[in-house]
Amino acid sequence: MKNVILLISFIFQFSAFAQNNLSARIEYVYIGDNGKYSGGVKIYSGTIKTGEIIQVKDDYNKEFNLKVIKILNLESYEELKVLTKEQSEKILANITLQTLDEKPLNDISGGFNLGASSEVKTTDTKKEIATNCKIDGKTWHGKNYYYSSSYLPKGSNLLNTTSPVLIISFKALNEPDDTQINITVDNVKPSVGKIDISNFEFGISGSESGDKNKPCLYSNWLNGQANTKKTSFYLEITQWEDKGDYIIISGKYSGKLYGFNPFKGLVGSLCKDELQVSEGEFKNLKVKKIN
Repeated sequence: MKNVILLISFIFQFSAFAQNNLSARIEYVYIGDNGKYSGGVKIYSGTIKTGEIIQVKDDYNKEFNLKVIKILNLESYEELKVLTKEQSEKILANITLQTLDEKPLNDISGGFNLGASSEVKTTDTKKEIATNCKIDGKTWHGKNYYYSSSYLPKGSNLLNTTSPVLIISFKALNEPDDTQINITVDNVKPSVGKIDISNFEFGISGSESGDKNKPCLYSNWLNGQANTKKTSFYLEITQWEDKGDYIIISGKYSGKLYGFNPFKGLVGSLCKDELQVSEGEFKNLKVKKIN
């Protein structure tokens, strides 16, 4: 498995420049180099085309112009020139956007509302608790989106593995908290039981206050490295039901995490040395299967 994946949860509203009435969203965004932003996309109307410049609006109505540089079908790893609403409903598509000057965006926050109408907001961002736990003794609630978690029985080229992979992501239920829990299980078995500590990474990222100048990362692996010291973090799958296109799972988690700061030297070292997670639980989680 790779290092902790810093998943900063964004929800983007798209509108193409008066050409196809585009309305779509990215729920979880991977931040890349040179002003690149990518993530799973769902289209409500219109199309997305490689090479076009689209307008992105965040939860605080900040607008950005970004260029579509790649559209990828994550099920076949085929690159697409055009992604339609009908396609996005049938496949798991990933889109990569880039700033026009190839520099990172400033002051972006998680928990954004999506779409050109209030229907998207009320339908897709309704608050439903998907997980509960205590972080350093304080109760934390997380929500989950269907396309933010994935089960890949044949592995993933993006993660450089042919072993089955389970990826689960939870985002803080209430703003301004933008904390996220991200769980990656390599060589996962389609059954219940305790997960060996060598086969999973449990990470927490973000800022409880929502202040992007005070981000932090925690992992059950020291410095987020698979070949380094691990804590005795506990992760157990208590339910596993295969429904064909998706699985339903439940689980429990608890233990100590190491703190580290990838932004050290830029915004200072802000993480605690350790973080304690207790009483963690998720139930009946619907996870997309990508064969």
